[in-house]
Amino acid sequence: MRRVRWILSLIYKALADGQVDVIAGDATSAQIDALDLTALDDGLHYFPPYDAAPVVRTAALLGHAEIGRAMAG
Repeated sequence: MRRVRWILSLIYKALADGQVDVIAGDATSAQIDALDLTALDDGLHYFPPYDAAPVVRTAALLGHAEIGRAMAG
């Protein structure tokens, strides 16, 4: 088995083109549907859950109070 490092934005295209057989991608990527790929269920919980978190530069937050208000809900 050959391991190759890919640029994240290109791995779905590589899979669709048959350059690789399996990738560890992002289950929410729009490219999955766009390229007619199938996201497999991780029934064995091999991959840890992905919990997104907003991240902002302090300078941006201090300069634009509306960012903080929007993030606070």
